[in-house]
Amino acid sequence: MTIPKNLKTKALAQEITSSAACYRDDDGMWVIRGNLSKAEGELLIKALDAIQEQCGPAGENKTPKKTLGQKRADALTSLAEHYIATTQEGLRGAKQRRVQRGGSPRN
Repeated sequence: MTIPKNLKTKALAQEITSSAACYRDDDGMWVIRGNLSKAEGELLIKALDAIQEQCGPAGENKTPKKTLGQKRADALTSLAEHYIATTQEGLRGAKQRRVQRGGSPRN
């Protein structure tokens, strides 16, 4: 299958302009913002949706109903926890990135 040139250019432009920024705001909460290509974004949302489905609804109404954004934040955290828990390289890489950014590996 041949991909039209304008689609190749658009996909390449999206790939080149993909970015992510992670920082702490004044109250210590992490702010994570990103621009992903169509394919990257669809992959991430597919993974987050699958995690949300697997986790199911909150237990017996003991906690307030979560918004979609809160559920996606929980799913993103679960995705990170799973990656670190299942790969030594993931854990080693996470520690290395924190040290390179001036943080402690235990933060």
